[in-house]
Amino acid sequence: MKRKEKIIRNRIGAAFMAALSLFTTAAVEAQATSGSGMSSYGDPAYQAESTAYTYHITPQPTWYVETTKSAAVYSEPFEDAEVLAGVPEHMIFIVTGAVDNGWCQVLYMGMTGYMTPADLQVYSGGEELTQLPVLETDAGYHVSFLGDSFTYGDKLASREQSYATLLAGMMQAVSYENNGLNGSCMGGEHPDRFVDRYVLMSEDADLIFVLGGTNDYEFATPIGTMTDTDSRTFYGCLNLLMCGLQQKYPDAQIIFLTPLRRNRGTRTNAEGCTLEDYAYALMNMGEFYDIPVVDLYHAKELNFVGNRRYLADGLHPTALGHRRIADYLYSVLFEAKE
Repeated sequence: MKRKEKIIRNRIGAAFMAALSLFTTAAVEAQATSGSGMSSYGDPAYQAESTAYTYHITPQPTWYVETTKSAAVYSEPFEDAEVLAGVPEHMIFIVTGAVDNGWCQVLYMGMTGYMTPADLQVYSGGEELTQLPVLETDAGYHVSFLGDSFTYGDKLASREQSYATLLAGMMQAVSYENNGLNGSCMGGEHPDRFVDRYVLMSEDADLIFVLGGTNDYEFATPIGTMTDTDSRTFYGCLNLLMCGLQQKYPDAQIIFLTPLRRNRGTRTNAEGCTLEDYAYALMNMGEFYDIPVVDLYHAKELNFVGNRRYLADGLHPTALGHRRIADYLYSVLFEAKE
């Protein structure tokens, strides 16, 4: 676990401390008034103008805030601007800029929005060991799966044999949708990425599973760092995806799954990373956002490497492999009792 602990210790660093100082100042000085257009934070990176508003924004190093009460996300940094969304207490946002009237520019489901610091406090991360939830069978879940060819059920005689369909049946879900897509990466410079597709998922889902990472390893998505917000890196896409999913589904249980071991997965890719590096990245970001992550990579029961009964082509699980995955997930999420 040394690799993982080292990444966690360095996940925020000096950029966060600088942002904390700026946020404290902005919260005191916040005034929702249209100014002369001169930035109080130095030379502006750009000026935003609309029919009614003129303001300057200074980009910020990545830092995070959470709401202290029910709040609103605005289309412009003024209280009479259009409201993009109402959000509950403890909703997390990535801050991308400081407005010259003291407001924060934030990301909301991939869109740019604005919030007043009066409704926010600095967010420094969740628990280092986010516990897996204990879910109830027959709880009436509307479950949604987001994934790649594993979730889709590639190489199977029928998609009904996929772990997603099997697990939905085992939990007696009221409804489920399979958003698996062959070849899909979580991030990187690829089409049909998870970070782009989650906004299209069903609005009524209350239990969400996300399984990915093996294609990012295969196509060498740069791993990046934990403060990345560039979707072309793996950490960057996880930052945007986890934050965006929590914003889209504030009342849902969200669970991420690491990729499973695969044949030749211990070899380094073109970015010098192994599949395990991508699994650790998922666990690190899950801990930061306090999202549970099921570690399928290190599960002994799911080590199918070299076993043709469970891996059809060294990568995709067979029907027996999918059954084993569904059974494992059910055992750790639905049958686990204290």
